[in-house]
Amino acid sequence: MKHFLKIVTLAAVTLYPLTAEAQGNGRNGNPLNCPPGLAKKNPPCVPPGLARQGVTTQDYLGYDDDEWEEITQENPELAQDAAPDDDDDNHLTGPLTDAEIAEVFDIALPESGKTYGVIDGRVVALSQGDALIFDQVKQLSTPIRPGNGMAIVPDATLNESQLIAIYDLPAPDSGTTYAVIDGVIYAIPDATYGLLQIILVATAI
Repeated sequence: MKHFLKIVTLAAVTLYPLTAEAQGNGRNGNPLNCPPGLAKKNPPCVPPGLARQGVTTQDYLGYDDDEWEEITQENPELAQDAAPDDDDDNHLTGPLTDAEIAEVFDIALPESGKTYGVIDGRVVALSQGDALIFDQVKQLSTPIRPGNGMAIVPDATLNESQLIAIYDLPAPDSGTTYAVIDGVIYAIPDATYGLLQIILVATAI
């Protein structure tokens, strides 16, 4: 599966002025309200009918409401494709398994004795000791649900401002910083966030 680092970062920048409007329209098929069911598709967020026509995630994120309405009028089955999976609705995406990380990033499974993690769109290969520290970071942090129900794209490299804008998050509490770990947004205590960055630098692949 292709990496979507540049795609989603571009979407964060170019679609920022549209975020508030798009989040408020309540239309499941809006690219900025990617249903969790479609987030797991390949390519992510693109209804299967459009994916079969060669539409990429980048193309789909660029559609405005008028274009989407025209597309669904010509292809009404796509509106059905865009409906979220009931089992996925209102659930946090992640945490990702080693197999899911390998698939998303198109890499081999981790070597024996190691496990994968994802920190802000970067894969880390963790030894048993590293994995214990990594898990402690998550335990000391608070998972945050996107305010707009948008599925989290795990291989997107976004800064805190972009996370807030795209996922409609409140400002973080004083002394905490947002980061995406294994496909889940966490509010991380600042002291713990520093430890997370050390893990990232030491174990990123």
